[in-house]
Amino acid sequence: MDKLAHIVIYVILVFLILRGFQKQYTFPALRYHSKLYALIFAIVYGILLELHQRSMLNRNFDILDILANIIGCFIGTIVYTRVYNKV
Repeated sequence: MDKLAHIVIYVILVFLILRGFQKQYTFPALRYHSKLYALIFAIVYGILLELHQRSMLNRNFDILDILANIIGCFIGTIVYTRVYNKV
């Protein structure tokens, strides 16, 4: 159940990041390569959060959480592509 929560949260995160990148016009490269930048940002964010948890007393580091985050990132990209019909 914990891994499913990670996947769902990162699906939502990537979806919202992609939506924001697509709506902005200040940085054209960010807009036109939004899927790549969103994936990179969300994956790095997920890894850094898990590494930070390792240093906390009440939290546990789990490599499977990182994997669930990454899977959620890719699913979020697929969902966004299907919703907005952009390849």
